[in-house]
Amino acid sequence: PALGFASAADALQPETIETPTLPCAFENEFYLAKIDKNGYLTSLVERKSGCELIHAQVDGRPVPFGALTMQLDNGDNWWSLSTPHLNRKTQGYVMNRPDPLFQESINTFMPTIERAEVVRADADELVIRQTGCVRYWIVKVSFTTTITLSKSVREIAYHTEFTCESKNLRIRAAFPVENLPERRRQIPYAIAPFGDSEQTTQMFMDAQNGQAGLAVLNAGTPAGNIDDGVMMLTLFRSVAMEYKCDSDLSYNIGRAFAFDYAVC
Repeated sequence: PALGFASAADALQPETIETPTLPCAFENEFYLAKIDKNGYLTSLVERKSGCELIHAQVDGRPVPFGALTMQLDNGDNWWSLSTPHLNRKTQGYVMNRPDPLFQESINTFMPTIERAEVVRADADELVIRQTGCVRYWIVKVSFTTTITLSKSVREIAYHTEFTCESKNLRIRAAFPVENLPERRRQIPYAIAPFGDSEQTTQMFMDAQNGQAGLAVLNAGTPAGNIDDGVMMLTLFRSVAMEYKCDSDLSYNIGRAFAFDYAVC
């Protein structure tokens, strides 16, 4: 009974089901999801409206939903991506410039999934683990991402871990969405429209079309943007200010990191 006691042996266990293999599908009262052999969601249909929320191409290039992307970052603790000595006239410490996934002057590198598998499946949830690497020559990040889809909630949870092995890089989780033009972000005490740049997003950012929408929820990584139909959450930067001071610890070489975020 409520507030009562029982032995652990008498507690009901979730119904066990045969562990599926990838690719597979998952559904609950909120959405229907399809997952490919690499563990990526390829379709996410909102039940009430029937709207497809995922669009897996950007500028004609495939972008897996939830992919960890890497850009070479020649900025520092104040400047993003570009060294201040090159762009002093056009780039301020607080930058309000477009920051799409694919840019003319900055290469974006996509991940390679080395292994993807279902690690748990029962009546309550499906848990998928991806192991992979995103790299450019010797600049690389080897990562593990766990994706949890639950029967009882709207959120699809992501947990990513990696150890920083390289300098001068930025890691963003990319979520390409299908025709969701209305963009918002949470700021202190308010919800504000999104501009075309990376901006502070206190706990979430969302995009919608009047019928359905998708929110990216963050925990402790409050930098995001929505450009060219891609919702991007900046997880990590490895930069320093060595031209000003001893700051090599800011590269975080050898340190392990864990990130929790979700889509809803």
